[in-house]
Amino acid sequence: MDEGQIPNQESLHLLCIGVDHHHSPLAVRERLSVPGALMEDVLGNCRQVAGIAGVSILSTCNRLEIYAETCAREAEDGSLLINRFGEELGVDPQLIKQHAFIHHDQAAVQHLFRVISSLESMVVGEYQIVHQVKMAYEAARHQGSCSPILDRLFQHALIVAKDVRNHTGIGAHKVSVASVGVDLARHIHGDLAPARLLVIGAGEMAELATVHLITAGVRHLTLINRTHERAMDLARHDRFRHITVETCRWADLSNALAESDIVITSTAANLPIITRDAVRQARRRSLNPLVFIDLAVPRDIEVAVGDLNDVYRYDLDHLDRMVAANRELRSEDIAQVESRIEQQLRDFMQRQALVRNPLPSRISEWFQALSEEEFLRLERRLSGSEQDRHEVRYGLQRLAAKFRHRCLRWLQDDPQNPQRAALLRELLGLEDEN
Repeated sequence: MDEGQIPNQESLHLLCIGVDHHHSPLAVRERLSVPGALMEDVLGNCRQVAGIAGVSILSTCNRLEIYAETCAREAEDGSLLINRFGEELGVDPQLIKQHAFIHHDQAAVQHLFRVISSLESMVVGEYQIVHQVKMAYEAARHQGSCSPILDRLFQHALIVAKDVRNHTGIGAHKVSVASVGVDLARHIHGDLAPARLLVIGAGEMAELATVHLITAGVRHLTLINRTHERAMDLARHDRFRHITVETCRWADLSNALAESDIVITSTAANLPIITRDAVRQARRRSLNPLVFIDLAVPRDIEVAVGDLNDVYRYDLDHLDRMVAANRELRSEDIAQVESRIEQQLRDFMQRQALVRNPLPSRISEWFQALSEEEFLRLERRLSGSEQDRHEVRYGLQRLAAKFRHRCLRWLQDDPQNPQRAALLRELLGLEDEN
């Protein structure tokens, strides 16, 4: 095959380019976060890269991952895709290449299965990642950038997520980045019951934070969001019936900061919403220590805020160092999940082989047709009951299945040997599909 020539169907393969909390600091990850409003355009433009047959992008607080199907050699190393993605976000592609990992084919499949099972999450066992992967899949489908192999990959990934939740203990304890953030607040402040808590944001992460704050014993909570109606909608939830909940308008953020002991932020803002100057102004009206826990990517709080006296700022990089104990406690669950993933990986790869190579399916169809043909021939001679006919048909099907299994096993023992495929075609009278 000439360099750059479009390969045939068998040569199409998967590519995963990723930057996550294992390989890069938050300062890099926040620059690569794709805002929801831009996702459709970014997907469409990445799909136009030479040699890319399909693309899907997973963008969360702790990872940016691009899954692609390539159809030309020039796209296989990921450089062209990284260059285009960098252009879309205004980020130097060299920065991405410096921090990115790249997986191909089976390794890419295995990685997505590990991601959706939460094994690659900052907090092992968290369930948000399933929703995030599903949203990435649906965004690619909506944009039209989800190729058939990516469609099959993400559908199977969702099957994996359900499998590990149903057959392992990985989801036994409700944990998330938000829950770890609340644990940090409790570790720093002690009893949260008398503390004055401010939650900024009204999205999924902020809502999760309120759930864990209530569990932690918080009695007074203030909610603020740029769209005040969303904060009010959240405050009306039945879970708050036993505590005092207030909402605050965005224009009153400075007053809310001055009246708070702990501030948890999780918004979708592209730039910091809390600056050093804003906190310094608020601190003039309060002498109590102030703790910020920033769960957003990009970060909501300027790094310099932590330089102020009696102000303590924590972000996802700090949380990452806290969760090692969680992984240790879940070592048995992790081993179970890895075993399920290996089974699902084998299943997916076998299904892909059937898609790329129709011979196994044709062999199965041949034996099935043979057993049915023989039953119809014998049925005219059978004079027994319906049960007798059923047993004859079942016996023929079992016999055909045994021969089919031996043929397929022999073929799979040496899948790269074309002589085996040719011999089976000749033996069964199957035409060469090529």
